[in-house]
Amino acid sequence: RHSNNCALRGTPPLLAHVRRGLRRADDLEPGKRRDSNMGDEELIGALRERIAERRVTSPDWTSAVDRLVRTTGLAGPAMEAMRAVDRAEFVPGDGAPYLDAPQRIGHAATISAPHMHAMALNLLSANLRPGCSVLDVGSGSGYLSAAMALMVGSSGHVIGIDYLEPLVALSRRNVTKSHSELLESGRLRLEVGDGWKGRPQEAPFDAIHVGAAAADVPQALVDQLKPGGRMVIPVGPAGGDQFFMQVDTDESGKAWVKRLGSVVYVPLVRIAGQLEV
Repeated sequence: RHSNNCALRGTPPLLAHVRRGLRRADDLEPGKRRDSNMGDEELIGALRERIAERRVTSPDWTSAVDRLVRTTGLAGPAMEAMRAVDRAEFVPGDGAPYLDAPQRIGHAATISAPHMHAMALNLLSANLRPGCSVLDVGSGSGYLSAAMALMVGSSGHVIGIDYLEPLVALSRRNVTKSHSELLESGRLRLEVGDGWKGRPQEAPFDAIHVGAAAADVPQALVDQLKPGGRMVIPVGPAGGDQFFMQVDTDESGKAWVKRLGSVVYVPLVRIAGQLEV
């Protein structure tokens, strides 16, 4: 299901060949890359103020995020967003929310391991600035959607989609525990949706995160990236070799792909009636 995944297991070289007209990311002109430092101090300050005012983060979660800083390079607004969203509010009571491993959340789904969330936020951070628009495919527990909504600020918006209504309802309940204003303001929307199709009526997006493996990069999602946008997505057949991929679009709209590492994800579910591609 969309929200299930396991750990990154290495860093293989760039993809030797790409499909559907995607190009290798190391060929992208340096001038087309985004400045990842603009506005960090203001955003970090706002997130720290939120933590101090609300006191919703437990010391155990703070310690867990500190470990992620050391092991994954989590930094800047991504780090503060993870600190602000306590994973315990997104994991059932009989789970182990501060363990760096996936946890079951019901409906045959899991919440990703914290280091995978950290990696996704790090990779997307330049496209999660105030005012940015984001699509989270396979939003599952709602954790990453909430963290990204904090990063894009009141002028941005995040849409999280999952194909199961019970999971969407669960994610809304989770977010409401300490971050209900994200939903009330419309900055964060959690809805039933088809991950293979994305949200064309809401596109284009600055960032897209996909939480389940597609056999190939869905062209519909690539088409929904803004020029200068970025998507991270696991790609590969169920039970076969899968890789975490980064897809970037330059300012002319051309797409580039980079293979980041070997992973194990469940398949991105196809809604009944869709044709195989």
